[in-house]
Amino acid sequence: MSDPFMGVVPVKNLHVKEGHNPRTSFDPDELAALASSVEATSGLVQPLAVEPIEDKPGHYWLVDGERRWRVLNAAEVKKAPVFVPQSENAKLAATAANVMRAKLNPIEEAHGIKAAAVLKKAKTNKEIAKATGFSEPHVAAAMRLLRFPEAIQVHFAAGYIPLDAEPNLRKLCRHSVALADCVCRVVKDPTTNIEGRDLVRRFGDVLAAVAESDRDDRPTMVDISRPTRLGSIVSDADKCAELVERYEKAIGCEPGSNPTIRFSQDEIDAARAGNVLIAFPRPHFNDPDYTTLFVCDEEWAFDLATRVVERQESWAKENAGRKKDNGADDGAEGKKDKPKEDERERRRTARKAREKAHDKNLAIGRAIIGQRGAKSRKVNKLAWAKAVAAVVLRDNENLPAVGLGRTFEQLQTVEYKHIKVSNETEKRVTYASPEACRNYLWDRIEEARTAEEVWELLGEALIAYVMADPEVVTQTHRVNYWLKSSEAVGKLLGDQVKAVRTLARRK
Repeated sequence: MSDPFMGVVPVKNLHVKEGHNPRTSFDPDELAALASSVEATSGLVQPLAVEPIEDKPGHYWLVDGERRWRVLNAAEVKKAPVFVPQSENAKLAATAANVMRAKLNPIEEAHGIKAAAVLKKAKTNKEIAKATGFSEPHVAAAMRLLRFPEAIQVHFAAGYIPLDAEPNLRKLCRHSVALADCVCRVVKDPTTNIEGRDLVRRFGDVLAAVAESDRDDRPTMVDISRPTRLGSIVSDADKCAELVERYEKAIGCEPGSNPTIRFSQDEIDAARAGNVLIAFPRPHFNDPDYTTLFVCDEEWAFDLATRVVERQESWAKENAGRKKDNGADDGAEGKKDKPKEDERERRRTARKAREKAHDKNLAIGRAIIGQRGAKSRKVNKLAWAKAVAAVVLRDNENLPAVGLGRTFEQLQTVEYKHIKVSNETEKRVTYASPEACRNYLWDRIEEARTAEEVWELLGEALIAYVMADPEVVTQTHRVNYWLKSSEAVGKLLGDQVKAVRTLARRK
């Protein structure tokens, strides 16, 4: 080359060093479009950054421009303009150059920002932001992505995990990288009806769905916030059988019953102190403060279950001793000789308690009536509507699934599969779970600003229930639910049902 830093070289003399380019994915359609552009303009305008290969004169490693190099090869261009950047670290130069271009995935971009920071000796987020042109929050988020294990980074790079899910996944990774990886794979799986945005708004629900699934890649997950089958806590059959036998004996049930245990606050506190408690909010329409509590460490889960069993054994022993003492001191004859005054006092106390409760209830009734009026209706009608909605949904949990789940496309996933034998296309529909349908409706009820919006949402669910065709789902996959007042609902909402039926026919 006539100039040591600029010139033209044969394309065949340019080589890509493995692992050198921070960009790891290339869009075929974009490459094809660029190839057409190169053919039309007879070459590149922007030169490729290269560095000489020491033991191969006339040949060069690509520092920046692999995508354009691929285009040149596709367009069968013979020569390309190049320049040698004056940088001590060619890969850093390549990364810094790439980070300013569009269509890098989040992990590639994060590596680019980090490389640019090293190249320009920027240390704080403020300095890095100034050096790269990104905002400080964006830089901070990119640096946090690079702290994830590689198993999690690949999910962000693939694009189906939104960046907004980073805080929840980071918190989960502190306890179980395997579970975080499993959660990401669940999002990737199209049959689960779980999307990336659910990791932002419904992370607790996603964890619960994973725990209830039978996925092969699911790690140990013991929900200590709810009753759990003792036989399902640990995989070691012998340890599990011994624990089950002890608990069955303590509570006096038949062998082989696989009893249910309930973890107390003591076990929850112990798991939290041991830093093995995975806690995520999971608001529900009947419990807005509900939180999922999982333990993913099998040894810890077994230890906590053992504590429950030991506590039950202690209670059983105490009760046995108490019964023995009562039998010795207060036998059948002793019980007959108890003073009648004790019984009369007990009845007198109970009578006074009932009278007091009656007076208190009357006072409550008078206070409720005293609040009646336009002002109360204006202030409280939205809260009243939401309270009624909570009662309806709590007592009719599968109502949204039977109605909205069958009629709302946002609660369905549609796939088309080609059948080779008949050369036909089969339409396959996967419906959201009853829980997902309930949460879908309740989220919208919570977001409602007026009582009228709440009544409208409940009315839609009832109309969908009355009108939905059950034949859309096979008998074995139907949600088992029957609304006792469906006939009355159909009559009361008859006009709206007719209007919806008319519109549906038009469409």
